[in-house]
Amino acid sequence: MPNSRRNPGSKPLSYWLIVRQRRHDQVPLVFGWSDFHETLPIFGCEDEALDFLRHAGFGDAWRVGEVGATEIISWLHRTGAGVSRIALDPPVDRDIFRGMLKLVSVEREVFVRSIIGSLVADPRY
Repeated sequence: MPNSRRNPGSKPLSYWLIVRQRRHDQVPLVFGWSDFHETLPIFGCEDEALDFLRHAGFGDAWRVGEVGATEIISWLHRTGAGVSRIALDPPVDRDIFRGMLKLVSVEREVFVRSIIGSLVADPRY
């Protein structure tokens, strides 16, 4: 879910991803489940992302990274061809997450249209 910091003069809309550093860029965590192809978990607040990361057991290579709406759109258009769904604030337990995936996720195109609508409505962009 989008961050609630929408007051005039506040920071632009932010999201948090689980990311891993590669040579020259960061790569977001993507779940590759055959029944839903690739799913990108996105968090509306840092605490939710940190909690997910702490309990998921992915190892030390992963961390929480803050990204803007335009960065997510850019990444999805550049490399996100395999990402078919966006999971919004998924539950910490991976088994529950997988079972609830349809309830906590939206199609990539729906998510991108929602972000674009938010950006158009925000005079800071």
